[in-house]
Amino acid sequence: PVMYSTALAGGKKAPEGWFRAGRNISYEKNDFEQHGRRLRKKHCYRTLTFTLPFARPGDVCLVATCYPYTVTDHRLHIDALLQRKRAE
Repeated sequence: PVMYSTALAGGKKAPEGWFRAGRNISYEKNDFEQHGRRLRKKHCYRTLTFTLPFARPGDVCLVATCYPYTVTDHRLHIDALLQRKRAE
């Protein structure tokens, strides 16, 4: 998992705000099964568990399973690629 901490954003540990966090991370099959017409084989759902300490009272934290990638990030990346291509 990754976490965004308003207290740490802009500091050395999290200059862009998001950083890897958590311990005792486990991703395992659980007892629930997916059912549907398209599924030929048995598919199980999975469960992600982890421990995440919150050490700063009053801090506002966001937690995600991966680094967020917004449409704006995508557009900026595409623009940079197009500009690099034009410069060649």
